[in-house]
Amino acid sequence: MQNTKCEKIKNALNIGGIALILLAALTALVFVFVCGVSAVTHVDGMKVSATTMLYDYFGNAYSGIEDTRDTIASAIDVSDIGAAREFAIYFPIILGTVVSAVGLLGVVALAILTAVNAYKKYCKNQEVNVIAPAVATYLVFATFATLLLCLVSAEASGMKTVFSAPTRAGLITGGVLLGAGALLIGGANFEKFKGIDVKAGAIAAVAVSAFTAVILGLLALPAAGAVSTGVSYGEITIKRVYNGLFIGMQSTLLTVSDDEAFFEVLAYALIGGVAAVAAGVISAVTLFRKIPAVCEGKNKSNIVLCSVVAGLALVYLVFTILFANKMYEDADADLTKDFAVPIMVAVAAVLALVAEVVGKVLFKAKTEAAEEVPQEAPAQAE
Repeated sequence: MQNTKCEKIKNALNIGGIALILLAALTALVFVFVCGVSAVTHVDGMKVSATTMLYDYFGNAYSGIEDTRDTIASAIDVSDIGAAREFAIYFPIILGTVVSAVGLLGVVALAILTAVNAYKKYCKNQEVNVIAPAVATYLVFATFATLLLCLVSAEASGMKTVFSAPTRAGLITGGVLLGAGALLIGGANFEKFKGIDVKAGAIAAVAVSAFTAVILGLLALPAAGAVSTGVSYGEITIKRVYNGLFIGMQSTLLTVSDDEAFFEVLAYALIGGVAAVAAGVISAVTLFRKIPAVCEGKNKSNIVLCSVVAGLALVYLVFTILFANKMYEDADADLTKDFAVPIMVAVAAVLALVAEVVGKVLFKAKTEAAEEVPQEAPAQAE
């Protein structure tokens, strides 16, 4: 009787958890179509915002390039801005187009796969996985939104770029549903977490997921900051400026006239920015491999992925420092540079790698232990 009651509770937890994860996928599908980033400022005490939608990267983002080119040529007093500056204008926009296309198509395709698998499982009684594509649907949405903000992340006195309200609502709602669903499914499989080593390994696996999610969130923030009481940088007065590497790449178009210096700044921003994008994508892959496995009391090794993310995070940190040092080298001496974001990304990446190694050593899934039992049984019978 007691076992029957426990089975009913486990089934209820499992069904409830899967339902919540499916709702997280549905949330991602709905909100991906209204995904965007907003530049928020305050004018005369009123909050004013301008939102860039993902669809802008398929048209509107390219419409002002000619005016941008003329403005740069006038600012640095040249007739031809050169190939390097042309690249700096186009690259973030083209990358935004690629991110938008992949994000939109990826979420839709995975949502369809989730729906098809759910139909096969619950209507046709076929053995298919509904958790993995549902988790992937939300993670693609979250990664896409993060990279979209990463491309334009900036903050100055009175202005900053943030997720648009619908995007923020989708990320929070989907994240809560996914987390709650994972907890319920983990509770349904609680018996697989017997033994202090397995429990410690499971905690380490959860820590990997947490640190990886932190990395993904931090990458949406501006990478480098400059804070002062009001120093001059050329003709510009700086009090508080935080730039992502991609928006920083474009801001130097107006402030760095020397070709050699600009090429150096461009190289630092490009390497650091690409490393950040790659770290975000691989972090999402790590979460995709980790979350469903932990829910089911299993463990998939992600040491290679975590090592790559840690390496990319260090590249991101080093080249952010090089970028900011070069970008602000003509500023007054009392300028204070802030590299808190890339430092936190690097620390989180290293902690995720350590936790993954610990989890790999300690975690022993019950199914792996059970495989050894049938081999010993015949010997005992004889």
